[in-house]
Amino acid sequence: MFPMPSSTQLYVFLIATVLFAMLTGCQALPSARQTVIPPTDVPGQECVARCDLPYSQCEQRQRLRETQCQQDFKQISDDHAACIAAKGRQCLQPVPCQGADMGICATQREECVLTCGGQVESRPEIWPWKSRDASQPAPEASP
Repeated sequence: MFPMPSSTQLYVFLIATVLFAMLTGCQALPSARQTVIPPTDVPGQECVARCDLPYSQCEQRQRLRETQCQQDFKQISDDHAACIAAKGRQCLQPVPCQGADMGICATQREECVLTCGGQVESRPEIWPWKSRDASQPAPEASP
């Protein structure tokens, strides 16, 4: 059979495992913020200008979708309240709207700008959860 480790060895192993997990879980993982830089030449800028209409239309569709969702949510909420008041057994539970997703529109515009000759610029970002833009200087301490 296998020899059983002593309790001291188990404690050392446990402490080493926990310490290893804590150290690896707390290290900063570098990431990169990618920015699309539009072209600077005239044909490229004209092409980018043509990206603006589909972008505006996409935003308009997202806002319309959100407005419709809010109206549906209100109606279902009213129906749910009436169902509960009537002691109904299977009342349809309303699901809140998730908001207009403008990220889809931004992604489509970035792809359009890239087809116009735009470039992707990657900047390392050590602390991605901080909201300050990496291109802005850090605020100075006041005396």
